Amino acid sequence: MTEIKSYKDLLIWQKGFQVVIAVYKLVKSFPQEELYALTNQIKRASVSIPSNIAEGYGRNREKSFNHFIDIARGSLYELETQLLLSKELEFVTDNGLFNEILNLIEEESKMINSFSRKLKTANHYSLITNKKIMASKNINITLKVWRQKNAKAKGSMETYKLDNVSTDSSFLEMMDQLNEQLIEEEKDPVAFDHDCREGICGMCSMYINGRPHGPDKLITTCQLHMRSFNDNDTIYVEPWRSVAFPVIKDLVVDRSAFDRIQQAGGFISVGTSGNTVDANSIPVPKDDADTAFDNATCIGCGACVAACKNGSAMLFVSAKISQFALLPQGRVEAKRRAQNMVAQMDAEGFGNCTNTGACEAECPKGITLESIARMNREYLHAKISHEK
Repeated sequence: MTEIKSYKDLLIWQKGFQVVIAVYKLVKSFPQEELYALTNQIKRASVSIPSNIAEGYGRNREKSFNHFIDIARGSLYELETQLLLSKELEFVTDNGLFNEILNLIEEESKMINSFSRKLKTANHYSLITNKKIMASKNINITLKVWRQKNAKAKGSMETYKLDNVSTDSSFLEMMDQLNEQLIEEEKDPVAFDHDCREGICGMCSMYINGRPHGPDKLITTCQLHMRSFNDNDTIYVEPWRSVAFPVIKDLVVDRSAFDRIQQAGGFISVGTSGNTVDANSIPVPKDDADTAFDNATCIGCGACVAACKNGSAMLFVSAKISQFALLPQGRVEAKRRAQNMVAQMDAEGFGNCTNTGACEAECPKGITLESIARMNREYLHAKISHEK
C-alpha cells in the first residue's frame, strides 16, 4: 500500500478530482440560460466530492471522516442524477465525454463504498491518516430539561435518562440523540435553536448547568462536546432567562429584540450610485481596526443577557456600536447611532449594567467590558452635543 502523506494521496480523492475536471468540460456547451440553474448545481455537486473527502481527512476524528465521506457519496449520487436529467433535456453535446463521466462516477461509487467500510476499522483509519486516534467512550447521563409547551404555558424541568452517549459527540448531537429517543417513545421532542453548528450564527442558546453555553470558555453550545462531562453526570438544560427574551417553546426563546436594536442604528449609510469609495482606501490605525473587528465578531447569541443578573444587553449593544465607532466610516452617524440603539435597548425591557462582569466572562467571542465603557462615552458625548 502506498504511504498516505496527505489527502491528495487518497485514490478516492484523485478519482473525485478527475470527475470534477471532466464535468467542467462537459457543461461548457450547456445552454446559457442554465448557467445559474442546472449547470451551477452540477458544478457544485461535482466539486463537493473531492472537497468533502479532503475536509474529512483534515479532521482529527474517525467519526468526522466517516461523516464527510457520506456527504461525498451523497454528492456523487446527486451529480449522477443531474447529469442524467441534463441528458434527457438534450443539453449534452459530447456523448463520449458524458459516458466517460458516468463510468468515473460508477468507479468512484465503488471506491467510496469500499473505503467507507474499511474506515470504520480503527486500525485502518490510523493507517490512512497517520494520526493517533484519540480515545473515545460512551457515557450514561441524566438530563433535566426545561419543557414549556408555548409562551403562555407554565414550564417545568423534566428528567430523561440517556445511555451510550459518545464523548466525541457535540452537545447538540446529544440533544438530537435525546429527541430520537423521545420520538421512538412517541413523545414530543425537545425544541431548541440551532443552525450552522459551527459557532458563527448565534442561534444555539442553552443554559447548561447554570452557565450560558456550558462549562467551557469562548465557545457556543454547538461547540461544546460531551467529553466535558463524566459518566453518570446530571446535566441541567434551560433556556435564556430574561424578560426581553420570552420563551417560545422549551429551549427556544424570542431574540427579536436584538434585531430591533440593530435596526435602530447598527449600520452605516453609504451611497450605492456607483461612486462609492473603496473601504481599503481609507487609512485606519491598526489597533483601531483590530478592536473594531473584535467587536464585529459578536454573533448576537444573547449569552451576555442570560449571564447578567440584571438581564442587561449592554455588552451586545456596545459591541455593535464599537465596531463602527472606531472606524471613520462610522463616525458620520455616531451620535444618532448611540442614542437610538440605547433608547431601543431600554424600550425592549433589558436591565441596567452594574459592572459585575458576568457578560464578559460568558461571551463566546471574548468581547470585553471596554466596549461598554466606549459605548458610555459615545452615548454621553451624543447627549451633551444634542443638548447644546
